[in-house]
Amino acid sequence: MDGVGYEEAFNAYSRAIELALTNAPAFSNRGGFRANADELDEGNEDLDKAILLDPNYHQSFAAR
Repeated sequence: MDGVGYEEAFNAYSRAIELALTNAPAFSNRGGFRANADELDEGNEDLDKAILLDPNYHQSFAAR
């Protein structure tokens, strides 16, 4: 993954979270993205937050 594409995607997910701190899908998507970018600890933190916010959003469990 190139640095520019990573940075743009990361910033977009982070902005979505800033706009809605309870948005489980945004945390889940950023967490999965981070995990795929070899940022496992940070990705798992986001996924844990998504699970806490909405335990019924099963994509978070799948990404974890």
